[in-house]
Amino acid sequence: MKRMRTGGVAATALFAILATSADLQAQTTDAARAESLRAEAQLRTQSVDGLRQAANLYREAARVDEDRPEVAEDLIRAGRIAWAVGREGEAIRDLTQAAETALSWGDVYTAASAFIDAAWVAARNGRAEEAVELARRAEKLSHSPLIQDDERVTLRSRLGELLP
Repeated sequence: MKRMRTGGVAATALFAILATSADLQAQTTDAARAESLRAEAQLRTQSVDGLRQAANLYREAARVDEDRPEVAEDLIRAGRIAWAVGREGEAIRDLTQAAETALSWGDVYTAASAFIDAAWVAARNGRAEEAVELARRAEKLSHSPLIQDDERVTLRSRLGELLP
């Protein structure tokens, strides 16, 4: 009977090791795929015709590699490209999602900056109410003790043109 318990414990331990190994392998595969997508997106940004594809590739990299803080930067890139090609709604969505993602990782400065970018796009496209809402979110974050003084000055300077 004692031997069975030990065997059960050993089997459980082996299963845990195998499951952890599979998880790590999947994360490595996802990270490698996301890096490949980022590299392809970077190449696509070299031509005007490839910009929409680049934005889609950055979004896909963010989806594939969603458990990493770099996702916010992928979404910021996608949003800025979407704005550049006249897809303002996508730009606002990407930038807002980037801000939320950065915030979930504790990167308050990147979150505030992405909210400001989204507010700027909204303001330039006649979406004043949405622009003010996004700018106010950034303004609240600018008071965070997690932001350095020079970053705070930068954020408040950018907010100056957006808030009444």
